[in-house]
Amino acid sequence: MEQIAKSRREVSLDVELVNYDADNQLYKITVGDITEVKYIDRENARSLYENRHNLVASGIKQLTRDLQKKEIINIYLTNPETGESYPIGKQLDIEE
Repeated sequence: MEQIAKSRREVSLDVELVNYDADNQLYKITVGDITEVKYIDRENARSLYENRHNLVASGIKQLTRDLQKKEIINIYLTNPETGESYPIGKQLDIEE
C-alpha cells in the first residue's frame, strides 16, 4: 500500500543485553519493547557484552495495515566491532 510505504522511517532503538546462558549459548536481548532469546556463540556474546554501550539497533517504523497505528519492523542489532547483525522482531520483505 502506498500510504504504508510513504510512512516508512528508519529509527534507532535502545538495546539491553538482559542475560546470557553460556551452556546453551542463548542471549536474552531487549530492543525497544521487544525481548527475544537469540542463539549467539560465546565469542560473539563476549564481544556484544564488551561493546554493550556502543551497540546499534535500527528498524523501520511504518503504519500498520489498518493505517491506524505504527509498528517497527526489520529491526537489526549490529555489533560495531564485528559488523555481525542479528534480526529482532517482525521481519518483512518490503520494496522501496
